Amino acid sequence: MSAVTHVKGLQILLLAPLGWLAACSRPAVQPAGAPTPVYNKTTGQLEQLVSDRNGDGKPDTWAFMTGTRITKIELDRNAERQPDRWEYYSAPPADGSPTIIERADEANGEDGRTITRHERYARGVLQRVDDDTAGDGRPDKWETYEGGRLARVDLDLT
Repeated sequence: MSAVTHVKGLQILLLAPLGWLAACSRPAVQPAGAPTPVYNKTTGQLEQLVSDRNGDGKPDTWAFMTGTRITKIELDRNAERQPDRWEYYSAPPADGSPTIIERADEANGEDGRTITRHERYARGVLQRVDDDTAGDGRPDKWETYEGGRLARVDLDLT
């Protein structure tokens, strides 16, 4: 074996592990819309999952966590870079089943901050919705659900 071949072979042997090490140290490429985890710097516990659901390059969904349990989700549905829907989740049931939604609030008014819709759930199933469709700060539409299906709508037309 010539010295040149030997040197080239040695270089290849040395560079291959370095290339592998460099590849392992790079962060994994997340698919579009995949959540990005945020961990507590002190405890290392998962605190949040942030994602871009519509793929415009801006975060629009923030899931707040206590470890693996979701406690609240905030959504930016209109791409204004601020939440306009808030979902609140139950403590985990004793049987180990996942947490379930208890209530949700939405800001559908012109300012994007004033809550105009309140949703209430029982065991994760929609039961009642109070809605301020006139934007005057008072509910004027009430929906009642039975088994998750709309059963009744009451309106204040005055």
